Amino acid sequence: MFGCCCCRGGFTFDNRWVVPYNPYLSLFFNCHINVEVCTSIAAVKYLYKYVYKGHDRAQVDIGPVDAAAPDGATPAQPRMRDEIKIYQDGRYMSASEASHRLYGFDLHKEHPNVVRLAVHLKGRQTILFQEGIDVAAVLNRNPHTTLTAWFAFNKTAREHLNPSAPLRLAFNTLYHDFPRIATWKKKEKQWALRTRTPGLLPVGRMYFVQPSEGERYFLRLLLHHVLGATSFEDLACTNRHLQHPTQHASFKETCQQRGLLQDDAKWAQCLEEVANMASASCLRALFAALLVFNDVANPLALWERFKEDMAEDFLYQARQVGAQLCPCMALHVNLLYDFAWSWFACYATLNAHYVVCVFL
Repeated sequence: MFGCCCCRGGFTFDNRWVVPYNPYLSLFFNCHINVEVCTSIAAVKYLYKYVYKGHDRAQVDIGPVDAAAPDGATPAQPRMRDEIKIYQDGRYMSASEASHRLYGFDLHKEHPNVVRLAVHLKGRQTILFQEGIDVAAVLNRNPHTTLTAWFAFNKTAREHLNPSAPLRLAFNTLYHDFPRIATWKKKEKQWALRTRTPGLLPVGRMYFVQPSEGERYFLRLLLHHVLGATSFEDLACTNRHLQHPTQHASFKETCQQRGLLQDDAKWAQCLEEVANMASASCLRALFAALLVFNDVANPLALWERFKEDMAEDFLYQARQVGAQLCPCMALHVNLLYDFAWSWFACYATLNAHYVVCVFL
């Protein structure tokens, strides 16, 4: 046993079932506070999950209460429920949080600045406009996104006969690194070179694209490897240093010619990006989708590389119930990995047969 214990419902509880807490902090703030030591960088994504997940929501049904029928009488017909009419989308906000927002205090801070970078196919960008405006006029306006403005900046810079050092640097900068040397002007919808270097350089982050999205996924893959592209057509070229580069019909074909699809590097990069920002359940779902809908050359190698990230939540639950105190913990973990891999292999096989049957 570990310290004091008690029995309830035939189960013995000891100190391993007590949430870590600090009596001084609980008394000082007059509330319940959990105290845990974060010893892994993986805890960062859980902190961000609680910041961005939003408030708790509930569906509220407001309406009259049906009167009970007297004894021996036929009960009244139940009233019709208009779910659209009675639906209320709301949230509960405590007094402390409400006052915090009313006084305009910061809820959280982020350093350095993260610049979101659009990833879309040609003519497929998102366009926002107010209701009542002529849609044809909005489409003809064709506003720039961060991606098309990056193309335009590189094209204009290459037209200079004697480019300056910052312009030459722009030629050799990838899309996701471009916010380090330029700032995005939201009002003008264009990039401008930085006149001074901030203390912490911004981080460019392209929107995540699922591998099942096809050409858009391969477009994002090319943006990670092609320097200073001037257009979508230029991005789909190889031998760009020659006078007459080779133009390809699709981004996937371009990736193949560049040698980006010869191994599982693209799938490893995709899983690594998700492992750094999403939970273990999301990573498992993505891995299963890769096995079913994509041509993975060596699934076992990917599993061996990311199995700890995929089983992170299971291992955390095991440690919570004291499994780390078991001398054969390593054996249990290996059994968990073996069982999970057999399940993934079976899942992929069954779904692959199902997809084949559907198309037949």
